[in-house]
Amino acid sequence: MKSLLTVWIVSLLLSLPNLVYSQSLREFFSNRTELNRDDFPETLDGAEELSFDEMICKDKELFPKKIYSKKYANFVDCKYNLDRIQKASYVDLTFRIRWDNDRLDLYRPNLREIFICDQEEMSVYEHEEKKIQIGG
Repeated sequence: MKSLLTVWIVSLLLSLPNLVYSQSLREFFSNRTELNRDDFPETLDGAEELSFDEMICKDKELFPKKIYSKKYANFVDCKYNLDRIQKASYVDLTFRIRWDNDRLDLYRPNLREIFICDQEEMSVYEHEEKKIQIGG
């Protein structure tokens, strides 16, 4: 008898797709057609939100500045030179973080140098902010 009841309930749930897709039983049984407050994000002050470009560019002066870039024959050569720069940093005891196989951060006394291999091009950036960002 219990197994028959379980099978009946499962078949009922599968036959009512609206119940499966609804977030709660209250939502399923309510006949409201108005929008939920969670349907659209609201701004706190009622003003329009910043566009993507405005949000990115508002702190642009704090971004690292690109010093130069150099093209290599391929990504392997670019990565090889990144490895060479990292090994050289051991000699002068520069603090370094190898974020990935294509990025290296060197923390010099007054600035941070960021080396990034993008395919065959190595770009070098300087950043005066010396905080170490943990987690991204």
